[in-house]
Amino acid sequence: MSSSSSQRPNQPLLLGLVGGCVVLLMVLMMFSGNGRAQQENPALVEQTVNVLPVKYQNTFAKRYRAMGRVESTSQAMVGFERAGRVADVLVEDGQRVNRGDLLARLDTKRIDAQLLEARAALELAIAEARLASISEKRVVSLVRSKLESPQRLDEAKEANNIAQARLAQIQAQLDTLTLELEKSTILAPYTADIVARIVDAGAVVNIGQPIFEIANNATLSARIALPPEVAGTLQIGDLYDLRIGEAAVRGQLLTIGSQRNLRTRTVDTV
Repeated sequence: MSSSSSQRPNQPLLLGLVGGCVVLLMVLMMFSGNGRAQQENPALVEQTVNVLPVKYQNTFAKRYRAMGRVESTSQAMVGFERAGRVADVLVEDGQRVNRGDLLARLDTKRIDAQLLEARAALELAIAEARLASISEKRVVSLVRSKLESPQRLDEAKEANNIAQARLAQIQAQLDTLTLELEKSTILAPYTADIVARIVDAGAVVNIGQPIFEIANNATLSARIALPPEVAGTLQIGDLYDLRIGEAAVRGQLLTIGSQRNLRTRTVDTV
């Protein structure tokens, strides 16, 4: 009995402690909610925004990039117009040449000898033709004076005709040999760079066999393969942006190929 009566005075104290804890917890929750509300509602700051008016368009431009190959507008393989042995090659790879410069020549000893013979024959034919013409004129005068027969006049005319024909024949032979001599040299067809020298001196070459590859690099073009649907949107004559290495240039569209590459399914534009 004495033990139960000693525990009763402690119950009000326990209830007071529990109530104080509850009140303290409620105060802490109120302050915590107020701080969170202040963090969730920061001060508003006005900012300037640039706007553009919206315009309706039927189409829009889309940038398309493609790779291509830069090449010379004038590039050719050049050779001799007759067969023979190459006597001299006068230019090297990478050398710049002007139109008409001599690039190489064939051995022309045989043609030179034939030219000397033809020139001598031409001199003889000229003399014979001159003599035949003089003889015909004399016979004409004698026939008019009735000192020669008409038959002799016919013979003189034929002799003169033969001499003139012989002269024309030898002149034609001389012209042919002169042309062959011209074909024994290669002249630069235009101002260009020697891309490659293919044959050296001493080689025997055929007609048209490539001796040099030349290119005029003063004017360049870009060959770019494009899908047909992209190429169809381009206009010949318009300017387009090109980049060669680090250099940016503007190029004019010259042609759009009509033949599609069967392997790549593209068309070439220049």
